[in-house]
Amino acid sequence: MNWEAKYLGILMTVLTLCFSANAIAKEGNSMVRCDIKKLQLTESQKRQIRELHPEGKQAREYARREWLAYRKQTENLMMQKDFDDRKAQSIINTYLEKDAQRQLAYLKLKHAFFNILDEKQKAIWLKECSQETFPSF
Repeated sequence: MNWEAKYLGILMTVLTLCFSANAIAKEGNSMVRCDIKKLQLTESQKRQIRELHPEGKQAREYARREWLAYRKQTENLMMQKDFDDRKAQSIINTYLEKDAQRQLAYLKLKHAFFNILDEKQKAIWLKECSQETFPSF
């Protein structure tokens, strides 16, 4: 397996986990490293965070469609008799550009979540939870 395939596999795993509502919600999940209850969110904060989830779900669905399109393009490229460097580079550049857009959207979502928290909660999040997936309730 080449580095591009490994990178894309890792990337898709990360994107899926980043927006997975179940990654934190399920008790006993080995992915959980942060107990969201430590933040002691108010009902208002929980509601605001829940309102962010449709954006995460849309982003996850978009990422999956983009990944499938990329896979189809690379499979078509592999099926050609001769390898076309320019076509391959074009496919990669397009995917990376869209990946940058997805990362930007994810950071905006994470920023929106972070700014729902008060100062004490932000300190807890940065110390104990900052590498976690997006929280859900």
